[in-house]
Amino acid sequence: MDNFGSSMYKSDQSLWHEQGFTLLEMVMVITILAILAMLATPVYQKFKTQQVVSQTSDQLRDHLELARAHAQSQHVKVKVCPIIPSDLSSSTPNCLTQGGVTQWLAWMVIRMDNGLVLARAQKASEDIIITSGQRDAVGFDERGMASSFANATISISSARDAQIKSELNIASTGRVTQ
Repeated sequence: MDNFGSSMYKSDQSLWHEQGFTLLEMVMVITILAILAMLATPVYQKFKTQQVVSQTSDQLRDHLELARAHAQSQHVKVKVCPIIPSDLSSSTPNCLTQGGVTQWLAWMVIRMDNGLVLARAQKASEDIIITSGQRDAVGFDERGMASSFANATISISSARDAQIKSELNIASTGRVTQ
């Protein structure tokens, strides 16, 4: 009986030890999780940057297509041009024209005949660089043809990682492709 009782006591004791974690096991798990988090952070940051570039590119493409469709349907000249972000809330924003390379921080879609603003973009993220080479506006004539920006490219890229970029190509027909 003593043997039976002592074996029960030992088995109860071993069960008690199997039910919890040792401090060493907890430290190992936390260390592994910390290493995984350190490896995942740059990947997540790159993913977020890619999303911002993609969203900005999509918004600009949508505004270019809006301008072209409005020009065709209303038989008027329409232009998409960069503006100073502080002009986003202005009732009469002005196109930003600079000699040389133009950086687009914000933009608007405007009718050329009466100056009616059809759309305005929100200010681009500080981490985004939008350039249009030597041109400072994209114009569409009454037929929707790209009158002042034919066969050109607008580049949208990350200021942090130059490899993350998107390009919008405007054909002479006015068609916008990504």
